[in-house]
Order: sequence, then C-alpha cells, then structure tokens
Amino acid sequence: MSNKPLLLVAGLGAIGSVLYVRIDSLGIFKCISLTSERGTQLALEKGISVKLSEHIAPKRYYPNVYSRLPEKFKGKISKCIVATKSYNNKILAPYLAEILSEEASILIFQNGLENEKFYFKANPKWKITRAVSSIGSNRKDGNIIEETAKGQTFIGPVNHSNQTNILLWKEILNKSGLDCEISKNIQKEIWMKAIVNSCINPIGAILGVKNGKIKENEFLLKVVKGIIKEILPVAQEFVEISFEQAYDKVLNVMKTTSENYCSMLQDINKGVKTEIENINGAIIHLGKNLGLTLPLNNYLVNLIIELETKKITREQGIIELKAIPSVVKL
Repeated sequence: MSNKPLLLVAGLGAIGSVLYVRIDSLGIFKCISLTSERGTQLALEKGISVKLSEHIAPKRYYPNVYSRLPEKFKGKISKCIVATKSYNNKILAPYLAEILSEEASILIFQNGLENEKFYFKANPKWKITRAVSSIGSNRKDGNIIEETAKGQTFIGPVNHSNQTNILLWKEILNKSGLDCEISKNIQKEIWMKAIVNSCINPIGAILGVKNGKIKENEFLLKVVKGIIKEILPVAQEFVEISFEQAYDKVLNVMKTTSENYCSMLQDINKGVKTEIENINGAIIHLGKNLGLTLPLNNYLVNLIIELETKKITREQGIIELKAIPSVVKL
C-alpha cells in the first residue's frame, strides 16, 4: 500500500467523478472510490472519461474503484468525501462505520437537508463538514462525465469546531482547482441551496429544459415564488432568510447555470430514482412536524414521482404543471 494518506470518495457519479479526478490529480492522497457494482465494473473495464471545465477535451482515468472495500483499508481511512445521492445515506453511513477510522473527517457533498444525521448515528466521533456547491456536472453516459461549471463551494462544520480540519478541506478543494470558502453560517447555505433545488429541479425535470429557460417564463416564475413562499415558514424555524434573499438566489443560479440541465432531469432521462423526496419532500416533512402544510411542493413531489416511475409521460407532466393554478393557489 502507498505511503500516501488514503482519501475515500463515496459515489462515482457526475459530481463524485469530478471530485475524484481533481483530488487524485494533486498526487497528495491515494484516492479510492466506492460505487455500485455496475459502476465499479464499468470503471474497471473502460475507465471514466472526464472533461473538467478548464480542459479542451475529456481525459480517460482509471480510478481505484470498489463496490465493497477490501479488508486492508479498514480503519486506515481518515478522510472521506460523500458524493452519493442523498437517499443512499441510510445504507452508506453504517457501512462506512465498518471502514473508516474512529475519528475520521467526512465532507458531505450532497443536496438535501439533515443528511448528516445518518453519520451522527453511525459514529458520533466523526467530524462532519457540509459542502454547499454550485459545481455543474453532466453524466452523458455511464462513464462519460462533463464538468459544466466550477461555481463556488462553501464548507462549514456541523458537529465540531476543529479549525485545522476545516482549513485542510478548504486547501484540498482549492488546490484541486475549485473555488472554496469557509462559511460563517453553513446551515443558511444549506437551506438556500435546498430552496434553489426545490424550485429549479422539479420544474426543469418536468419540462425537460435547461435552467435558464425557467427564468424566461412569467408563469414559471410565479410557480417559483409560490414554492418559496411555502418553504420560508419552515426554513425560518432554523435560519433567517427573507423572501427577497431566496428569490434573488434562485434567479441568480438560473442565470449562472442557464445552459445546465438540472440533476433531477438527468435522473429522469436515465430512468433512475430522483432526490425529490430528499429535497422538497424533506422540507414537507419538516413542515408537517411544525404543523405546516406545503400543498404546492407536495403537488410537485407527486408529479416527479409519477414521472420517474413512468406512470405519466413528460407531455402529461407538462399539462399537469400548467394546471397548478386550478389545484393550488399561487
């Protein structure tokens, strides 16, 4: 085994592949990755073709990839980036408890709220840091990934105050070519990203359009405002966010990612499970605990689930999206 410290990237999808390639290219760590059996087999046979945003053409990489990590790694991995879909956390966290060192440092690079709770439960000694990023990445095929935008990444501790730990993650990401800053209020960043995702993802996925197209349509902007107005009473139980802050953030992300197809649309096009229940659905759940209902968000969650399970076609989904004013007050 190499004398370099080990760093595990859990998840070798669109974002995970970009992070793996960027960090592995530094030569500081021996990077290993954990992904599905199908993904592992594909990466071992054909490698992964990744085009970073600063590169003219894609390059082929052959990652150290596993569907289950060998015994030789157990207890020897002290740094881990979690870049899987957030709905995998329930299974992934207890598995990592068998693999990672007792006081490992974990950087969660995911959409969604309260993802860290699964890792607290698996091992309360882990130092958990959240990353909120506007990296854009498309997975064109099983092993072909294109980074469409580097954007900006904010990180912040969730259950610790270890400044050395935070500074190390910042240094790793910055050296890898990303624009990373330490947030003074990571929970607000998480909620702002959740609001952005709750607006852009379901609408973009239903319509099958790039993010910028949403900004051009007055009706869709009215739906966006409705989504935000429902979410804010829930969010404000945890952080201070005004409607103006949230709406401006959504519009800005639509502008800066105008040529991107959102991840939820990519998932539906590939016929895989979306994160709708971990984005809008998670906010609905928190609202329910507070005695609040979010009918518009609930309508969109059901619509996306019908799309991803192929109970309706995209054409039918578009019709139902246009029918929102007859079902939910905007």
